[in-house]
Order: sequence, then structure tokens, then C-alpha cells
Amino acid sequence: MKVSNLNQTAQQLSAYVNSTQGTQSAHRQNGQTQTDKKQSGVNNKDMVNISTSSRMLQRAGRLKAASAPERTEKVQAVGEQVQSNNYKVNSTNVAGAMMKDLIKNLG
Repeated sequence: MKVSNLNQTAQQLSAYVNSTQGTQSAHRQNGQTQTDKKQSGVNNKDMVNISTSSRMLQRAGRLKAASAPERTEKVQAVGEQVQSNNYKVNSTNVAGAMMKDLIKNLG
């Protein structure tokens, strides 16, 4: 998943929230209240549909918040090493993990 996609999704969500708030304040200024709408027979319902990717983002946020502090520190340290081009890949560990995964999938 690209970070730019997350930023774009956040910007779209923010724009939607801002437009919704503008509509609500305009209704208040016009004197339209929920009671007025019910009395006039208008039955408007606001509906929010959260996409699958948004649900995944929410879940990832909850998992991140619940992760152990040691894990968070380790991830940050690896991230810093990657950013500074100092991260060393242990090819033996990678090959071993690939073999375990292969055996798991075959058996």
C-alpha cells in the first residue's frame, strides 16, 4: 500500500466532512430544524458507507495502538535503518522463513 493513497483518502474524507458541516450550518441559518423537516413530510436520512480499505485502515490503527511498546521500538529502529540505507538483510533468515512457508503451504 502506498502512503500517497492513504494521504489521498484522508484528504477526501476531510473534504467530505467539511462539506457536510457546511450543509448543516446552512440548514441552521435557514431555520430548518429536524422538527421542521418532520413536520413538512421530508424524510432525509444521512447514510455513511465505509469502504473496505477504510475499515482496514481503522483496524490497522487499532492494532497499532494495541501493539507492544517493544515491537513499536523495533519497527521504528528498522525504519530508521532503511531510511538511512543502513539496513542489512540476513539472507539466511530470509531463506529459512521462505522454506518454512513453502513446507507449511505444501503440507
